Amino acid sequence: MSKKTYFIATLAISAVAVSAIAPTAHAEKLTFKDLKGIDPGQEKAIYSLVDKGIIKGYEDQTFKPYNHVTRSNVTKFLAKWLVYNDYKIPADYKAKQRFNDVSLQAKDQELLQYAALVHDANVFKGIKQDKGLPSLAPEQTMTRGAMAVVLVRAIKELYDVDLIDLYKKDNFKTSIKDLTLLKDDFEKQEAIIALEFAKITTPEKGMFKPKDPVRRSHFAKFLDSTITNIDAFIEPEVPALTVKEATATSTTTLAVTLSDDSTHTVTLEKPLEENMTTPVSFVIDGVTYKADVRFDVKELKLLTTNHANSTTLQLHFNQAIDPTKLLNADHTLKNGVILFNGIGQAKNPIIASASLSNNQRTITLQLDTALAGKYNIELRNLAAASGETLTHDFNLTLEADTTAPTIVKVEQKNASLANVIFSEPMQAINAKDVTFTLANGTALENVKGTLQENSTEMLIDLSEATANGKFLAPNTKVQARFASVRDMAGNFIAPNPTIVELMKGPSDGIPPAYREIKQTGPTSFDIYFSEAVLPLKREELSVVKGDQRIEVKHITMAKDTPHIMSVTMTGANLDGSHTISLAKDAVIQDLSGETATFATTYTFNNDTQPPTVIDQRIITQNDEQIIALIFNKTMTLSDAVASATGTYTKDGVEYPVETDFIKNMTLLDDRRTLHIKLRDVLQAKNPEVPLDVVGANYQLSLKLEKLKSEYGVDYIGYTTLNFVRTQDSIKNQDIIIVKDIQQDPTDNNIVTITFDKEVDAASATDISNYSIDGVTVEKATVEYNKLNTVKLTLKQNSITDTVDRHITIKNVHAKHSTVPMKETRKTIRLQENVSPTVQNIVVKDGTTLEVTFSENIIVENLPFEIAINNAKVDYMITTKATDAKTQVISLAQGKIFKAGDLLSIQPNIDKSNTIKDQANNPLSFSGYSAPISFN
Repeated sequence: MSKKTYFIATLAISAVAVSAIAPTAHAEKLTFKDLKGIDPGQEKAIYSLVDKGIIKGYEDQTFKPYNHVTRSNVTKFLAKWLVYNDYKIPADYKAKQRFNDVSLQAKDQELLQYAALVHDANVFKGIKQDKGLPSLAPEQTMTRGAMAVVLVRAIKELYDVDLIDLYKKDNFKTSIKDLTLLKDDFEKQEAIIALEFAKITTPEKGMFKPKDPVRRSHFAKFLDSTITNIDAFIEPEVPALTVKEATATSTTTLAVTLSDDSTHTVTLEKPLEENMTTPVSFVIDGVTYKADVRFDVKELKLLTTNHANSTTLQLHFNQAIDPTKLLNADHTLKNGVILFNGIGQAKNPIIASASLSNNQRTITLQLDTALAGKYNIELRNLAAASGETLTHDFNLTLEADTTAPTIVKVEQKNASLANVIFSEPMQAINAKDVTFTLANGTALENVKGTLQENSTEMLIDLSEATANGKFLAPNTKVQARFASVRDMAGNFIAPNPTIVELMKGPSDGIPPAYREIKQTGPTSFDIYFSEAVLPLKREELSVVKGDQRIEVKHITMAKDTPHIMSVTMTGANLDGSHTISLAKDAVIQDLSGETATFATTYTFNNDTQPPTVIDQRIITQNDEQIIALIFNKTMTLSDAVASATGTYTKDGVEYPVETDFIKNMTLLDDRRTLHIKLRDVLQAKNPEVPLDVVGANYQLSLKLEKLKSEYGVDYIGYTTLNFVRTQDSIKNQDIIIVKDIQQDPTDNNIVTITFDKEVDAASATDISNYSIDGVTVEKATVEYNKLNTVKLTLKQNSITDTVDRHITIKNVHAKHSTVPMKETRKTIRLQENVSPTVQNIVVKDGTTLEVTFSENIIVENLPFEIAINNAKVDYMITTKATDAKTQVISLAQGKIFKAGDLLSIQPNIDKSNTIKDQANNPLSFSGYSAPISFN
């Protein structure tokens, strides 16, 4: 630990140890029998050091307070003080001698240890000799001057406090008169003055007696005073300030609170990226701090575009995009989300593919043609993962790509396959466009490989490559020469030509082995091998049933499962035992060139059992009701049709149902789940008799015909459906427009917004879509009978002045629309909405009282119900002539106020009896009840 840290811990321990000593604290501890009659302060100091383990005394339970302390005694006392404060005895105390008169074989091993410790801590330096090590002179008595020196050194070592430096800076003047006895021994003189400065010594009559020996009791008092009094000279270590809180108030500004609760505004050199936690560093008062901050913006925004290469455009957004709303399963772009059109001479490019970055904030568009010129890009209802959407169009001018493509690297995939990766999308390259040779220039044949147009990777296959008619031997190096190949913008490769080295890898010594066959359909099966193999030609595989050979239709292998060969046969369903083997002279070859053959028998199952429905339900998808049927096996639609019969009940009346045949149904990717939209099923044979009735309760029998399993077996049966018809939502792209904004004439807390179309309730009731200058919007509601109107409830008492204010409306959708409105800003004059209050009620005399309000008010009829002793009384109310804020209430004839009677004033429950201010705000008053006293 550092001295400073170490000292603070020591100070705390020392302070506790000292303060814990009470007059009887040592009663059950070690006591000395020879302390009777000594100075009480010295006795207390002795026992304080006993508690710290610094003093033990003699075996006969004496301390010998009047004996002179030896240099050996002081060595041990100071060393134990250091140990008490976590100092360690030097590990080499038995190997390295520190003083010439304390040998490594000394009988007093305790002295040997402690002498090493005080020496290494620079507390005891010893008496210098002309040659060799200093001497400790352990048996010599310690003078008061020498004691001062070692105490001052110990203070500096333990507490990092230089008392000598401090008293000099403080211009301290000593009162000690006998320092001249030390003549030129300035070290002792300064040490004595330092102890006086620290109030560790207060010499009587100014005499310190520096050459006198020190008694043991006196030394104990000096040492204990040192531990106690040094407190005042310690500057507490001020902990380094840390960041307590850092909040981004904009992309370039932070509000920072430090650990001392000071607040600071910090301007960042580099703007933050919205909605992303970012580590930043900043300087406050010359100190560098670090924090992780985030500036959240709810609105989805396009931040930047990047023309990465000729056919690639990147769109970078301020939050993650929802991949399910952007991409189809095959990574193509969903229809209508992003439109890309050329302007002027620029062609209309086609978006070939799209992808999202790992953080889903960047969309990379791969176009089918090189981009150069001016383009219009339209984003339609682009959805973020947060649910926010963006509809936005913009023009973009892109410079033609003039950067030459390069080969970035070659990845050796296995013994026969190598992937050549280019820096940007290239025009199509075939193996015949590349020159393949051995290192000696011998040309190669039968090399396979293709780079698809607008791709960056070319997979080269050397498995069947030959040189001079022979297959390549393992570990053969191959050179591939790419000459005059171009990127999508027409730039030639650099350098032109570019030559890269490929490798026909070594054989692995393990031939591929057949594992098993699995039937995958009525005419298909997979063959599993022990490792990746090269595909067979269809004539190289023999499939025989009895003495009849069945023709193979095609053989495929998936890139991600190169150890599985998928086989599809021609003709009828496979059924029964078949022999599957390699044709004559055919072999299975792994990617390292090892070969093998195989032959096996497999019994195929021709599933003749009809399919059945194992689950049925009505689901809602994209706000449409759908019949979902799940079958026990994979199905084919072919010419399948559906119809329904039954009844529906509406308002207690039962109607018959007989629908027309429909073909519009969808078999999902699992080929077991069938979806049919209810609006398609409920098509009446007679159009004049509607069958699709919202709110009706249906009991139907659904009939499916010509629906077959993949083995060609018809589904036989009916499916019973019971459901209540709901309204399907018809999606549109209508954009809603604000027609009118008015403050309610009878309630200043209400603002009514009228749109040109019915609103989408979810977005219309989101209060974050509305803002009014200086006013809090607490609630937004849509009434069932006014679906084009939104009522905003404003916070009571939040409008203090009647002035014009801006109101901003955004992100509200028309009913069923996928497109939000354009942000609209209008001006509206809002009346203040601060309600008047009752300030004071005073009974003036036996028949009148005065009610004073917070502002001038308008009284309608009798606004209060007044009772005396719970008995209602009649009254009249008038405005006080000298004070428009005060109303005078006069009791009807025969009624009087009496001191001590209970007066009750409550708002009148009849709403025609009211009090309002000049802006029509009603009185805020819950009632009054108190005994009558006269003012």
